[in-house]
Amino acid sequence: MTQPEIQFVVRINDQIADRVVKISTKEALKPLRIDASETRFASGYTTKSTEWDFGNGNVDTNEGDPQFEVQMYTP
Repeated sequence: MTQPEIQFVVRINDQIADRVVKISTKEALKPLRIDASETRFASGYTTKSTEWDFGNGNVDTNEGDPQFEVQMYTP
């Protein structure tokens, strides 16, 4: 069985997230807006659940497609 194709699109404060996203000090004082709502599987597949691991001890799991999240950042 082959794996379904997926297109990951994640934006952090409106920047497309690649390997590195640079957040200015001023911008980091505000909540980070993390948006993966444009992520899509190939036709015929759906997302059962999504999980965000923010790397700061916070993990958020949601049923269904990737959503828009807001998280405070502590350098």
